[in-house]
Amino acid sequence: MYRLKPLRVFLLSALVLAPASAAVIGISSPASMTVTDTIDWGAIGPDNTMTASSFNIQTTGGATVTVSNLDLDIGNMFRQEQSGSWSGNFSPGDAVLFLYGEDAPLTLAFASPVAAVGANIQGNEYGPFEGTISVYGIGNNLLGSYTRTGDSNGAGDGSAIFLGMVSDGVDIYFARFSIERADYLDFGINQVLLGGEGSASAPIPEPSTWALLGAGLGWVVYRRGRA
Repeated sequence: MYRLKPLRVFLLSALVLAPASAAVIGISSPASMTVTDTIDWGAIGPDNTMTASSFNIQTTGGATVTVSNLDLDIGNMFRQEQSGSWSGNFSPGDAVLFLYGEDAPLTLAFASPVAAVGANIQGNEYGPFEGTISVYGIGNNLLGSYTRTGDSNGAGDGSAIFLGMVSDGVDIYFARFSIERADYLDFGINQVLLGGEGSASAPIPEPSTWALLGAGLGWVVYRRGRA
C-alpha cells in the first residue's frame, strides 16, 4: 500500500485548507439576506425635506452611514414618501430618498463594514430602466455588482425591484446604487436593509483554489497508481 510521506501530507492539507477570497452575490429579494439593521429615510424629516449633498444618518441600530451623491455641488436629494410627494411603486407610506437630475449614483459609506446591503429602487420617470448596486471593500476595492431590469410606474403596490449584495465576510465598506436609461438617471430608493455577520452562506472557493486542490489530488492518485 502506498503511504504518503509527512511533507506530502502537509502540502496536500495546505491545498485543501487554503483560504478562499470573499464571495459576493447579487440578490433580488430581501428574503435572501438576514437583516440586522436598517436605514430609515424617515429620520431625515417630514415628506419633501431637502438634504445636503453629503450627510450622516444613523441606522436604527445606531451605526453611522455617510450618504452622498455624484454631484456634491448640487445636492438635490429629497426625503419623500410613497403616496405623498412620491407617486411610484413602493409600498404605501414608504419613506423614499430621491436623487434628482444628474446626481446619481447614491453612495452609502459605512463607518463599520457590513456583510449585506439592499433596497428597493425605481426610476423617477415611468417606464423600463436598469438598476445597479455595486459594493466595495477596503481600499475602494470593487467586490461585485448586480444589475436588474425594472419597470417604474405609479401603482403604489410595493413592486419596485429589490437590489442587494451579500458577502460571505463582513467586508462591505460602501455601496453604490444607480440606474441607467437613455433620458434620465434620477431615481428613488426606499429603506436600506443591512446585514451583519451570518448574513451569507459559507465561503465558496475561487476557481484557482479548486484547480490547486484538483492538481494535488491528481498527483496523489498518479503516485498511488505507480506504487
